[in-house]
Amino acid sequence: MGTRSISLRPRVPSRLRQIGKTSLEQAGHPCATLCLSCGFLRQPEVESDYRRPAGTETGGACAACGDEAWLDLRDDYAMQVLADDDAFSGASRRSALSRWGGWAARGAGVLLVGGGGLAAALVILLRFVEQSLYSPWLVLALALFIGTVVLAMRLRDVGLPPRVRALPLRWRLALPNPALPSVPEPAQVLPQEDFITAPLSGRPCVAYEIGLREDDDSEGADGTWLLLEQAVGAFRIKGFDVPRGAARVRVGPRTLFDARTAQDCARKQRFLRERGFTGHSVRLFETVLTVDTRLTGATEDGVLVVQRAS
Repeated sequence: MGTRSISLRPRVPSRLRQIGKTSLEQAGHPCATLCLSCGFLRQPEVESDYRRPAGTETGGACAACGDEAWLDLRDDYAMQVLADDDAFSGASRRSALSRWGGWAARGAGVLLVGGGGLAAALVILLRFVEQSLYSPWLVLALALFIGTVVLAMRLRDVGLPPRVRALPLRWRLALPNPALPSVPEPAQVLPQEDFITAPLSGRPCVAYEIGLREDDDSEGADGTWLLLEQAVGAFRIKGFDVPRGAARVRVGPRTLFDARTAQDCARKQRFLRERGFTGHSVRLFETVLTVDTRLTGATEDGVLVVQRAS
């Protein structure tokens, strides 16, 4: 997973940035706050007597991109707008090849329109003063000019596909931290707590990853996911203590989550709601590294990454 650049959302709906009042309808439990610029998710806040207005900035710059445009995902109106935007993003996602194809098509259209209009104007200018009003040259020039105007009107509605994301639509992954040790070569990881709990299955583990996407492609690139969220328990590596949540995990083959019980379904629905997903036809993955998994860790692109020992 690359970490050197943060890709902004292809389109941030203005309605989300302008929400400034508390909705009459809110989730009855804490939800994450979403950075509208890069999709980074802050942990759900603990319930308190004071409920800050939903949809306003929560204060402080995003640790990933530095923007301060936060959205409280408890707000049901914001959720509706966000769902519409997610549907747009999913329907209009394009490959890099399609993106360059779009640029090429737009460039060709501009050249054709500009060149045709210029040619028509030149012909009119040069021939109108020398030939009669019914000259074939003038008729041809007018036809060419009208054709370029019609083509320009058609191209007006042709938009470029959005650029391919480098990160999921929404994500919570460890960020580069210069305070952590640099480990250029894989080293043994020693867990410093018994376990953490996977949010969907409730299984004890040393690390987990939750993924959300619209198909079953478990190996899809990061930018094709609707959500990627990870957690790694505290551990010790090469004599350094690494706190919980400060490292990323490479889980290997991802596993589809199968909600078999009512409790599983309830956990799934709450998990999705806390992260701003409702009414989606999505595939949910939960992959865990169990407490007996042997781990190694190394620094990659400024981030400490742990994985199963080979």
